[in-house]
Amino acid sequence: MLSRGRVVLLAGLFASCSAFSPIVPHRSAVGVLPTTALRVKAVDGAEETSSASSSASSSSTADKTWTVQRCVSDGSMYDVASFRNNLESPEMLIERQQAKRDAQDNTGAAAKGAGIGVALGAVYGGFTFMQGGSVQDSLINFAVPAVLLGGVLAFNSLSGNNVYVFPLDDAKNRLKVDFAEGIFKKQDVGFVARLNVDGTTVLDGRYSGTNGVIACIDCQLRNCEESQNPRVYGTLPPHVHIRNLSVDKKQRRKGIARDLVQEVEAYARTTDAEIVTLVVDDDNFSAVNLYKSLGYEMESIGSPTAQPRFGQWTKGRSIMTKIF
Repeated sequence: MLSRGRVVLLAGLFASCSAFSPIVPHRSAVGVLPTTALRVKAVDGAEETSSASSSASSSSTADKTWTVQRCVSDGSMYDVASFRNNLESPEMLIERQQAKRDAQDNTGAAAKGAGIGVALGAVYGGFTFMQGGSVQDSLINFAVPAVLLGGVLAFNSLSGNNVYVFPLDDAKNRLKVDFAEGIFKKQDVGFVARLNVDGTTVLDGRYSGTNGVIACIDCQLRNCEESQNPRVYGTLPPHVHIRNLSVDKKQRRKGIARDLVQEVEAYARTTDAEIVTLVVDDDNFSAVNLYKSLGYEMESIGSPTAQPRFGQWTKGRSIMTKIF
């Protein structure tokens, strides 16, 4: 018979090793946003990106190969999530995990799993003996983890279950929660820049997973009755706050970021907002220059004196505002 202490220990061992849950891209997280964008911080403390690709002047309409669209359908919102997931759609995420499972050396992984069980058993059995336990008890405490835990790990590896492959609904939900939850919940309003041609035909299909989305922005209406966010941000008047802006590194310096910001401004004019705001790193000169060229004014929030007015203060950051 196993003592109560052994049962508790074994339960903990099984819980810590159950199912070999996969480690998949997570927002690093705002989630994992494309590494091609510079990170800044929003007034509410949410992580965001601001494109380093701000061009000195917008492309002429005739030169543009993209169209800016508001995210209304679930499909367009999933395109935003896929863009922020390093241009990888839920289907592509599943394919990658399946390829990893197929490439797995199941026999070698099984041996490794069995070895883990034996090693843990040796530690537990040795500890029992050092604490004055009998040889019999020590051997039992070695054998139980070695056989049971090692066996479970080895079986999982042989069957391929140590590499988890998402069902499609789970993959879509993972991207939704990690990268576009605010847009799905209607707390944020999103816009995308989408190629006017089939995304699979550009740059060897680089945008096939995003249905041609090459950039995105989202914003939030704040400090007014229309807002879906009940939080009050300092003493600012009703305003639209730009939360996330990112442009794929292959599409920079074409005026896309400018177009997206101007689309947010057009949306803001349809609301009760009096200003548009965003927060930027003081040393993010590309972003600062873009916003200044669009008429935004810069004010530091790098000291505690900014807290009452703006609802936060962060060293090395500034808030940029544009009054209508």
